[in-house]
Amino acid sequence: MTDIQGDDLIEIARSEADKTDRSAKRRKAELKLTGRKLSYEDMPPKMLSAVRDKITGKIYIGKSGKPYPEKLHLEIETRKPDKSLTPWPIRNCSEIKACNNALQSRKHSKMEDLEIATVILRNGKLKERCENCKMTTAGATVFTDGDIPK
Repeated sequence: MTDIQGDDLIEIARSEADKTDRSAKRRKAELKLTGRKLSYEDMPPKMLSAVRDKITGKIYIGKSGKPYPEKLHLEIETRKPDKSLTPWPIRNCSEIKACNNALQSRKHSKMEDLEIATVILRNGKLKERCENCKMTTAGATVFTDGDIPK
């Protein structure tokens, strides 16, 4: 069960996911009209994460897929598994991207300062973190893990 702040962050994630999904559908329709096929770069992300810095209140949005972050914050670099625990690369995850941006934006920031909510882009359903992200973002407050309605 989430608290009011958790519900707020989840709604932000769902709203951003809806905007991204609508934009992706428009892009797909545009490509269809021109006769161009959808390339990998045109594919919409599967997951979207909203991360809030508890100290500043600022929200950071991360979307799964490419492009991957070039540089990872030391907090992420030292926590992530040496080898991906999933079929996809660690830098692919929306949680990693949003947390990385949040951590890089403030000096002396740490994972424990962050709150995370992740949703499936196409339907806004809550999504539990993958094993890579559970390990890498340990210490953050996560509103979309555990006993969540699917």
